Amino acid sequence: MAAARIARSWSVAGAAALVVLMSVGCASRGGGSMVTGGEHDMMPGFLASLTKPDPALLPLAMLEGTWARVLPNGTMQEETWTAVRGQNASAMFRQLRPDGRIGFHEISAVDKQSDGVFLRLRHLHAQLVVPETEPVPGVFRLAESGPGMIRWEGVSQTRGVSGVTYRLAGKEVKRIDVEVRFEDAAKKAETYSLTKIR
Repeated sequence: MAAARIARSWSVAGAAALVVLMSVGCASRGGGSMVTGGEHDMMPGFLASLTKPDPALLPLAMLEGTWARVLPNGTMQEETWTAVRGQNASAMFRQLRPDGRIGFHEISAVDKQSDGVFLRLRHLHAQLVVPETEPVPGVFRLAESGPGMIRWEGVSQTRGVSGVTYRLAGKEVKRIDVEVRFEDAAKKAETYSLTKIR
């Protein structure tokens, strides 16, 4: 999330949960290897139902994949969104310096709750160290979605960001425009574009 970059992240917890579920599914068949994409038709029925996307999160499908941009100084920003599984989606953001070294990471986890869909974002230093000034994740709420558009509004600990909007540019899903708005009314919104690289 460029929100402080909303889409900057990949949820370790979400990935681990899916791996555990898949392992359980394989064990229930008496062993064997884990299910892979090519063996989707062999996925246990209960697992298939658990990973079916919740309708409330379907708007996030437009973000699935890896998006990137290169800044004038040669810094690359890249964010990768997973497919929606059940009531969860995850994202990872990384900023690479011109010398190829990592600047920082962000991990985002999106979950459906009783009062809406929320994105929690954790900023991490290069060595995955949590900044002392940010002991808790930033929280954003899905405020609006429509064809090719998702709008997040800041809830708490958002580092001065009041909201972030993603819009697909054109009919082909190859570019996405991002607008970051700030709590400080005197600060102009930041807009930029990301290109889908895979």
